[in-house]
Amino acid sequence: ECLFFFDPVRFGLHGMEHRCWVLAAFWLATVSSHRMLLQTDVSTLSPVTTACANQLSGDLTVSSGGALNADTSCSYQTEAWNIRGTTYTFTVNAVMDGTVTIDSGGYLIFSNVASPNPLSITGALNWNGNVEVHVTSVAALSSSNVLLQWFEPFPSICPAIGTFSSAVYGCTGCALVIEPSNPLTACYLVMTYASASPSSPSPSASPSS
Repeated sequence: ECLFFFDPVRFGLHGMEHRCWVLAAFWLATVSSHRMLLQTDVSTLSPVTTACANQLSGDLTVSSGGALNADTSCSYQTEAWNIRGTTYTFTVNAVMDGTVTIDSGGYLIFSNVASPNPLSITGALNWNGNVEVHVTSVAALSSSNVLLQWFEPFPSICPAIGTFSSAVYGCTGCALVIEPSNPLTACYLVMTYASASPSSPSPSASPSS
């Protein structure tokens, strides 16, 4: 009785309109929620800059509809990072030399996340768009998985995770946090996984002497 494409009040069908509009609103909300739960298909974005076993020089701006895709299964080089006063050696997936800006409607995507190799940005990171983490294997995750390092201009302060749009797909027990270096010069995007056994800040990390 709700399958009409006209105004029921106009045609004298009083009593039906409220129930039908409620059902229609519920259906639209359900469809929208399902769409929100789907991770973004990188192939539908353009242009896409891929960070995988490479070094990209110069500032990068990701405009609306585009993406910086950090493939965390790639390996490029090792770097020593200070996280809360402890230095760890990481195998990074790629290096971005310069400032990275994610415009509104743009995406920073961490793909193929299992035992992730993080992305290294040698400059600042301007958060204005979306951040997505695409987990492919929770079994390979640590309790704390570093995904990204970037540097903040002096005086430094790391942003709160709630200041930008972020989502983790493929891991219901995962959450994103931001950790600082000590002293504070760099910031780290870290994905925690409550069900994993405690370990170093990433399966690929090892404490430096």
